[in-house]
Amino acid sequence: MEALQPRPQGSFSIGRPPASQRHYGAEHELTLGPGKSSAKAGVLLQAIFAKKVRHSVSRKCYLLQKTDSTQATYYVYNYYHVPTDFEYVGVKTEFGHGWHLDTKPYTYSYYNQQFFNNSITTINATSAVDKLNSYRKYGDNFVATQVSKYGVFRAGMWYEWATTNRFQTPSDPRTRLDIAVPNFHENFFTSSYQPFAEYEYHVTAKLSLTAGFKYARYDQDLTQFADGKTVGQWEK
Repeated sequence: MEALQPRPQGSFSIGRPPASQRHYGAEHELTLGPGKSSAKAGVLLQAIFAKKVRHSVSRKCYLLQKTDSTQATYYVYNYYHVPTDFEYVGVKTEFGHGWHLDTKPYTYSYYNQQFFNNSITTINATSAVDKLNSYRKYGDNFVATQVSKYGVFRAGMWYEWATTNRFQTPSDPRTRLDIAVPNFHENFFTSSYQPFAEYEYHVTAKLSLTAGFKYARYDQDLTQFADGKTVGQWEK
C-alpha cells in the first residue's frame, strides 16, 4: 500500500511511512459502513490507531575518553536514556436521532534514566549517581452529543490516571551497584476526573445560549521511601 504524506502536528496517515519517518510511528484509519443497524442513520465506526515512539541515548560531554577505565572520564560511566511513547484509539459512532459518541482512550509515558559519575577526578563506591524520573499515564476523553432542532446537548468526562517513579541514588560507576540508602526515592499515583454537561440552545439562527456545569477532582497517593534524613520532629 502506498504511503501518504504525514499530516500536520506530527500525525501520520495509513500505510507504511517512508524510511525517514518510520521512527516516529504511524497512524492507521479504519472506517466501517452503515451495516445492519436498526438506527435510521446507521452506525459509522471510525477507529484511529497512532503510536509515536521517540528514543534517545546520549552521554555527558565533558572530555570523555574510551581507553582508560581507571579514569573518572571513562565514557561508560556516563549514560543518558530517554525513551517516550504515545498511543491512542479514537472511536466515533452515530446512533441516530441526532446522537453521536466520541471517545479517545490513550496512554503515554516518559522515562528519563541517567547514570553519571559525579566527579571528573574521583572514582569510588559512591561517586556516581543513578537517577530516574518516569511516569506512565492512562486516560480517556469521552463526549456524547445530541443534536436537535432546538440546540445541542453535550455530556462527557475527561479521566486520567498516572503512576510516577523518581529516585536519585549514589552508586559505584564501575559496577553500577547502588548503595542501600538513596538521596531520595518516591512513588506516587494521581487521578483526575472532570465530568461535564451543557446545553446549547439556539434562540435564533444567529443567537445561541449555552449553560452547563463541570466538576473537577484530583487525587494523589504519595509514598516517600526512607532516605536517611530527618525532617521535623516525630510526634506520637
